[in-house]
Amino acid sequence: MKKRIAYLDVARGIGMILVVMGHVDFISEPLRDYITSFHMPLFLIVSGILLYVTKTEERSFGQVAKRKCCTILLPYFVFSGGAILFELVRALVKDLDMTGELLRRCFQTLCLQGFSTFWFLPTLFIGELIFLKVRQKWNLKWTAGIGIGLTILMYFVAIGEKSFYQSHAGVLGYELLHDVLLVPIRGAFSGGYIFLGYFLGILLEKRPSVLWRDGPAGIFLLIVTAIINQFASFVDLRFLQFGNPILFFLRTICGAIGVIMLCRGLEAYLNGFVGNVLRFFGKNSLIIMTTHLDYRILNYCIKAAALINGFVRNQVLYAVLTVLFVFLVEAVVIYIINRFFYKILGRKTQK
Repeated sequence: MKKRIAYLDVARGIGMILVVMGHVDFISEPLRDYITSFHMPLFLIVSGILLYVTKTEERSFGQVAKRKCCTILLPYFVFSGGAILFELVRALVKDLDMTGELLRRCFQTLCLQGFSTFWFLPTLFIGELIFLKVRQKWNLKWTAGIGIGLTILMYFVAIGEKSFYQSHAGVLGYELLHDVLLVPIRGAFSGGYIFLGYFLGILLEKRPSVLWRDGPAGIFLLIVTAIINQFASFVDLRFLQFGNPILFFLRTICGAIGVIMLCRGLEAYLNGFVGNVLRFFGKNSLIIMTTHLDYRILNYCIKAAALINGFVRNQVLYAVLTVLFVFLVEAVVIYIINRFFYKILGRKTQK
């Protein structure tokens, strides 16, 4: 079982807010670009830190793989299947022809490509297992070197595969082959952030949390990310859309570590209501990740916020209300799943 670290749960809670905001279609494009530049690497780096804290590499690979299947792949298949069923019922009720789209989603689910937000779970699964296999076989120096080398290699493989895909887009069946090929490439590439998180965990353990040092460091890194965004194009980890490679790595790493360091610096002040709320959503980030979009929670919350926005027209208020409504609904969803359906999360007991 993962050791709970308050500031990492808060960081994941903030990450989930950013994920939801990134899916709100009426926020400004510069803000969306800023959010999407680092919000998914944030979760991967946190996972790497937790792998170090829990000394996961000291357990057998088979034991860890089995556990990861229960806590990552099981909810992936259950929530993906539920989302497909949800859309099937909706199509039948509204008499919509979604046969092709639903079949594609089934294929993407089975090959671990994942549609919509579900792509992240198999990516995390593959990335963690690659890291563990390397760490159990090699010392720290070799692990660092392999992590860097693997990330660079997968970068060029991704570029080559994308180029080949674009030049063969009209070839029958290559769309499906692309779905299959993207899974290991994305998993191995994203694993680089897990490697980074592990070594960040080593560094953080040696230095106690200090507000005057960690807080400003986090703010500085987030400002650097904002500056870099002024000169970089849109990036997408899901489809391995990089833009300038140097700026890509700088913004993803600076933004993610910036959030982590800021939360670490403020750890002593996160025991109040806000901190508890963020920790709650951080601890249940998997549920939010898999339900807020494809179960149309976000869609309905946008409509609810629009009713209020009709009386008080303010774009910022509209976005804030939308996100607030999403997390209010998600709190209920989290309670129901943790109370009655906890086994689909790979748990043997209620949380």
